[in-house]
Amino acid sequence: MTNKNQYLLLQSIENSNNYAFETTLEITLKKRIPVENLLVLDNFSDGISISHASKFIKEAEVLVIIVDEAKDASNVFISKILNQVIRKPNIELYCINPTRQVLPFLKILKGEPFNNENALIKHVLN
Repeated sequence: MTNKNQYLLLQSIENSNNYAFETTLEITLKKRIPVENLLVLDNFSDGISISHASKFIKEAEVLVIIVDEAKDASNVFISKILNQVIRKPNIELYCINPTRQVLPFLKILKGEPFNNENALIKHVLN
C-alpha cells in the first residue's frame, strides 16, 4: 500500500483505569496504514510524544487527523494539536462523536463528524 498521507489519531480516555494500549480503532488503522505513516496520541501521552507530533505535523504533505473523544475526558491536548494545523494546507479532519471543544475545528477545517468508528474507518480508508 503506497500512501503519501500521514495519519494522526488523537484519542481521549476518560481515566487511566480505562487505558488500553490499543483500542479497536487503533488496531484497525495499524492493519491498514504503514507504521511510519501513523502516529497515535492520547491524553496520557508524554511531552516527548507531543513534541514528536509537532514534527510529524510539519513534515506531512497531507495530514489526516482522526479524533476519538471520550465525553468526560480531558481533551485539552486535542485543542493544542488542532491549533497547530489551522493554517496548514492539506488537512483532513474526522471526529467520532465530536464534543463542543472540537466542533469549531471541524467547521474551520471543513472536517466531518461521524457517529461511530466503523463509518469513519470506511470513509477514511476507502
